[in-house]
Amino acid sequence: MGFGETLVSVFGVMFVFGAPVVLIRTILAHKQKMREIEVRGLHGSDSSLRAEIEAMRHEMRSLRDTTTHMTSVSTPPCKTWRRRSRF
Repeated sequence: MGFGETLVSVFGVMFVFGAPVVLIRTILAHKQKMREIEVRGLHGSDSSLRAEIEAMRHEMRSLRDTTTHMTSVSTPPCKTWRRRSRF
């Protein structure tokens, strides 16, 4: 058995037994990271982020109210809307 064949067999064994080890380590690291994110979210996230989300919700509500108000003041709904609303 020559040097090349020995090298190929060594790398083959390393690949066969090393690939699952690397895969398992990657999966475990991912699960650990997901748990950290979950715990961080449960134990209180950034208050400025919460305030920003609440401001966006308020803005969405005001835009929705404006849109609803404008459609009720403008022309009545089209005939297709009336047909669809019966279903």
